[in-house]
Amino acid sequence: MPNVLLIDDNRAVTEIIRALLQRNSYSVEIANSPQAALDALQRGRFDVIVCDVMMPGQDGFTLGRNIKSAPATADIPIVFLTALDTIEDEFEAYLSGAAAYMVKPFKARDLLGTLSSVLSGETARKGTSQGRLSVFQDGVRVLAAVTDRANRRAVAEATRDAGMDLDFSESFDEALQRLDRERFQMLIVDARLNGFSASAMADYLRYFALNLPVIVLGHGEQRPGFFYVSAEGGASALAQALKQVLQHRA
Repeated sequence: MPNVLLIDDNRAVTEIIRALLQRNSYSVEIANSPQAALDALQRGRFDVIVCDVMMPGQDGFTLGRNIKSAPATADIPIVFLTALDTIEDEFEAYLSGAAAYMVKPFKARDLLGTLSSVLSGETARKGTSQGRLSVFQDGVRVLAAVTDRANRRAVAEATRDAGMDLDFSESFDEALQRLDRERFQMLIVDARLNGFSASAMADYLRYFALNLPVIVLGHGEQRPGFFYVSAEGGASALAQALKQVLQHRA
């Protein structure tokens, strides 16, 4: 299991990225400041460093140069995460020891792919996710985290009648793992599933720039992009929700 040092002063962001990496078989230690990162590097050994650039006190590029100048840590690859997207910034990243340079916002699958490439020793590259996913083109692919048999039948009937392609997940955690790596245009989820939180789901979608409408079987707080349907409503209620989503996105 690769060991990742994740450096970012934004604790909410580190929790989102840590959850992503942990469910994809990475071990993660968080450092919320450059000094905490240096302390962690003295205590343990890491296979890769994921570092935000904009931090108070000392920016990520300066920290990267400090890490690369120390013999004990010089060989650890660094992946920089940044909102800076000029040629000068990219050049500065590689001067600071970057193995890869990712421009925000990026997709979860792009970060996972970059880490895989870096750990396998492939050439450093710039990663980006410019442009949002275009929703409701031909062949809409729907992921449903629904385990109840009756609800599965209702979801299958409603999506079939709407001409959508449907994949089921056996748990919410499995659904997140698939969202991390695959392309879907809609998520249907049972609010009763272990681990589901609408607020955490909204944070995930926002950080990784996913334009993904979510139909929730159950009740909850209204938020943009979320559509709630009674779990007892059956295929007809789901069909109405699908129609509402399509109208909302038109």
